[in-house]
Amino acid sequence: MINDVRGNPIPDDVMARARRSLLDYLAVTCAGAEFQKDKLEKYCAFARPEEGKFKAIGTGKNLVLKEAVFLNGLNAHALDFDDGTNSGIIHLGSPIFLCFCLLLKGMEKQLVKRTNTRTM
Repeated sequence: MINDVRGNPIPDDVMARARRSLLDYLAVTCAGAEFQKDKLEKYCAFARPEEGKFKAIGTGKNLVLKEAVFLNGLNAHALDFDDGTNSGIIHLGSPIFLCFCLLLKGMEKQLVKRTNTRTM
């Protein structure tokens, strides 16, 4: 099934939905980080997460992948109340963008080259 879509243009409505979902994820993750700033400071003082090259969104910290995934997931869910809405049931943001954004780190040139006709 994946091979069936490879090389085909992405429909405009799918791209629009992906853009909205990405913006929602980034906004709610930044808001969640700010909302629970005191808890995050306590967690970091206790757990001393290892520094790395992956962004913990909304915290100003660059951490190793597992730490960034954990904190981004935590912050993305802190204020994300759309699970009960019809379009939010699929909850694209946290599980997909959480890992997708982090794993793209360092692959920007390849991504731009492969998607030069469509960008998000």
